[in-house]
Amino acid sequence: MSGIVATNLTILRDDKEVVSRSSFSIPQAKTAAVIGPNGSGKSSILHAIAGVLEHTGTLDVCGKT
Repeated sequence: MSGIVATNLTILRDDKEVVSRSSFSIPQAKTAAVIGPNGSGKSSILHAIAGVLEHTGTLDVCGKT
């Protein structure tokens, strides 16, 4: 079973690119931390995973793209 897999993930917020071609994977049933300075895109990544923000690239969340 898959967890979360992002490939070339790009997220725009208010016409500003806040995440650019990021790739990462988090195995199912594992814990991950999203850390970084203010304005680095942490909340935007979480909102994209939740389906609130649109994105380009591939974002697979538990087998759903």
